Amino acid sequence: GGRLIMVDGFTVTAADTAENQAEYPQNPKQKEGLGFPILRGVVLICMRTGLLLDADVGPYSGKGTGETALLWKLLDVLRAGDILVADSYYCTYWLLAECRRRGVHVVMRNHHLREDSPADARRLVKGQSIATWNRPQRPEWMDDATYETMPESIDVRLVESLNQQHGQRTEQLTIATTLLDHQRYDAAWLASIYRGRWRVELDIRAIKCTLGMDILRAKTPAMVRTELWSCLLVYNLIRESMLQSAQRSDRTCRSLSLTATLQLLGNLWLCNAIRPADAAWREMFLAHQITIQVGHRPGRSEPRANKRRPKILQLLTKPRHAAKAELELAAAA
Repeated sequence: GGRLIMVDGFTVTAADTAENQAEYPQNPKQKEGLGFPILRGVVLICMRTGLLLDADVGPYSGKGTGETALLWKLLDVLRAGDILVADSYYCTYWLLAECRRRGVHVVMRNHHLREDSPADARRLVKGQSIATWNRPQRPEWMDDATYETMPESIDVRLVESLNQQHGQRTEQLTIATTLLDHQRYDAAWLASIYRGRWRVELDIRAIKCTLGMDILRAKTPAMVRTELWSCLLVYNLIRESMLQSAQRSDRTCRSLSLTATLQLLGNLWLCNAIRPADAAWREMFLAHQITIQVGHRPGRSEPRANKRRPKILQLLTKPRHAAKAELELAAAA
């Protein structure tokens, strides 16, 4: 009865101004003057509806700027009975222990630094076992009081899964979950839940590409955050409209097209500028939303490639003011 909540991180760039660079510095591996301010963010998105529950952003690099650090600030959004679905990056002892303290379960891919079949694990059935994770030493970012609240050990169920979906490479992985009842929560259901985690990647791509949040254009940090949160608000308003149409047509929200809904909303706003929209227009809008169906494409196999070739331009290898000075010097000579 709980919510299925997906978590993942993203990065966006902002306009290259001194104010933005001071608060959101560029990649430290890039030379000064060649990079752009980068923001790192983490989102919590409902798997069933696609609605964004909450998000947090911070600098790309520095102490306390990782995805797990940002996720800790969002844990209050979770409720008892929820299931948090994430990739192996988030599969840490501290996050699993904190989720269990809040009554939240997790379904994640086992971290690559942990054994998939520990020798001391208790075997349940073939391909499934329960491992006991002991509390590690206190990390630097955690205070003594919080460390003492963490349990000395937690039980984690490890489930072997084989992804044999058509059009994708065969991959064997191990799912780590705090749902210990292997009869109530069988391996096939857990595998389907973890495969559904890929939806958060598509949702982030829709936010960044379809809604144009990949490159923020504001010149100051305050306006950068305003631009970012405005885009996330628009995304949720579109999802809410899709959910209303799905409820009226007895369809799932995930089977509707976000891009088509965005185009329909744009046309509706444009027509509203000419003639005020009435109830008939709204009914027509809700009816047209369900004409395009996506999300039900079993065995989909399409090349991840673009037909249109990009324009090849020379890359800037020095600050723009230095490059302009060289051009002006050459023209004067």
